[in-house]
Amino acid sequence: MTAVRQVRQLLDSLGLNQVQIWSCENGTWAYQPTNQPYQTQSEQARSLIQRYVFNIDLGLNKLFWNNLMEWIDFGGIQGNIFNSMGLIGDGMRNSEPPQNFNMPRVNYFSYKLLSEAIDIDRARYAGKLSIHQEPILYAYKYTPLTSDSLGVFILWRDTGIQSVTFHINTQKALVTNMITDSLGNILQRDTVTADVQGNITFNVGIDALLVKAISSTTSVEDEGENIPIEFMLYQNYPNPFNPSTTIELKLNVQSDFTLTIFDVLGRKVRAFDYQRVPAGTHKMEWDGKDDRGRQSASGVYLYCVQAGQKVETQRMLLLK
Repeated sequence: MTAVRQVRQLLDSLGLNQVQIWSCENGTWAYQPTNQPYQTQSEQARSLIQRYVFNIDLGLNKLFWNNLMEWIDFGGIQGNIFNSMGLIGDGMRNSEPPQNFNMPRVNYFSYKLLSEAIDIDRARYAGKLSIHQEPILYAYKYTPLTSDSLGVFILWRDTGIQSVTFHINTQKALVTNMITDSLGNILQRDTVTADVQGNITFNVGIDALLVKAISSTTSVEDEGENIPIEFMLYQNYPNPFNPSTTIELKLNVQSDFTLTIFDVLGRKVRAFDYQRVPAGTHKMEWDGKDDRGRQSASGVYLYCVQAGQKVETQRMLLLK
């Protein structure tokens, strides 16, 4: 990470202070071969947030997390650490539970929250807060490009819990824990009201908090809708399956949707229609039968969910 600062200093010395520095990151991991230490999904997400924020503080303009999926058997070595570094789980070769195959990890949702709040096209880095006290407390501020009067802040501690207080320019702020559950659902989101001096006070622990100052004309509900939940179709489980399997999806709003099963030739096998389904996570079961009640043969099938203009498709294997 220190290389970023050195590159920034070199560019500035050459009069290239407007040149941006973009980089890729792939260094955190979760799960390892049996009997080796490993990070949990939450620990992996915390590491991702910290590395992202640290690099921006050092002068990086844009950071890509380039391991969307695992590097399967990188170098031909099963159980290699490169199998453990993605935003979406491998589920097979690093002692990760098989049901996590093709499933977004917690760091996927943390990365999404972070990039939506402080990426180069969303906000400008404004430096450390006055309460920043390394190596215990980390506190950074950003200026949203859509409104310079409102602030975005990210805070966490190395260990323990601490009450912090700082000034904002509005009457309230939305405090969101960026470490979600395994489905991307926010576990903590609080509205904090400023005192008469314009200061907010809240507790900070090891989970990074995203703090957004909210204008008096903005509802907390409207602001919160931008912090997950998103439409998502998950990998079925079990997979392979016989005779039935569960298909799970997440809706961000109430919606009508269809679930359609196709064979590998694109022929429709089974179709389900659902009306006015509320936002949230929903599970459906396919018993392996077609629309006429006949049991389907072994093989690969596709399941497709369409909700409004959004369409997601996954593969599954029926194995008798």
